Amino acid sequence: MPRGSCICGDVSYRFSDEPYSKVVCHCLLCRKLTGSAFLTGYTLNDPEQASPGGSDNPAETKPSSTKGDFAWQSKSGSPLKVSTGLQETGLTMTFHGCGKCPSTLFKTCKEGFPGVLILLAGSVDEDDASLKYGTPEAELFVPHRMPWIREIEGAKQCNAFT
Repeated sequence: MPRGSCICGDVSYRFSDEPYSKVVCHCLLCRKLTGSAFLTGYTLNDPEQASPGGSDNPAETKPSSTKGDFAWQSKSGSPLKVSTGLQETGLTMTFHGCGKCPSTLFKTCKEGFPGVLILLAGSVDEDDASLKYGTPEAELFVPHRMPWIREIEGAKQCNAFT
């Protein structure tokens, strides 16, 4: 079962199913989120929209979740840090990360992608995860791709989310 964690090790997660899609996103928000030229994400089913207690309020995210094919826990009992960002399409993305270190582990978007959790692939602990899950199937927001980054061979090229 694949596992991942934050920088400090307080928050860890696991998921049981292979991601149902693998994407690279070049949008400005993902670039700012990662501090890099793009984000690589694995899409999973989002148990209760990342609010383990069933609450619609992300500020009430509890220190563990064990439903669905994704589960996370905090060793210290700290809740996840939750923040939001406005994506250039007008959708509000919610970022979920460790409350003790700067790691962002996954993002959600209730209005645009209900039931979906986008796991930041760089947080997976397994070095061979990219080999195990294969090449991304799509590149999103390709007009924002840095000019020195080449197109991923065989990946669908999308101007936005589709």
